[in-house]
Amino acid sequence: MFKRLKISIIATMLLVATASLSASGSAFRKGSLMVGPAAGLSSGIGSSGVVLIGNLEYAITDHIGLGVSAGYWSYSEDTSAGTVQVKYKYTVLPIAATGAYHFHISSNWDLGAGVALGYYVVSSSVESNVSG
Repeated sequence: MFKRLKISIIATMLLVATASLSASGSAFRKGSLMVGPAAGLSSGIGSSGVVLIGNLEYAITDHIGLGVSAGYWSYSEDTSAGTVQVKYKYTVLPIAATGAYHFHISSNWDLGAGVALGYYVVSSSVESNVSG
């Protein structure tokens, strides 16, 4: 069952909209290289985790950028039914090629919409107090 879950999230294509504030005050321009980290916490019903991502994008024109993204996601979930306790742990390593179109709305703001096509390396483990 868990292998089917892993297989269903191996490859993904995302359409994302992003906005970023340029630290130097200049907009996205041909020849520029943008590097940026992202970090976050995820939570849901009975689960918690951490997300770390690094992005690299090169401006091939004043509006179009190509790049790569790689990261680390980890989360766990504890469940119980009566005396049975189960802990699930998942680790995901996403690797993606990215493309984005940047809209120049001001000299300080860079609004973009993009696509990512990638691969997820997924591992999971299950611990239980049930023998057998």
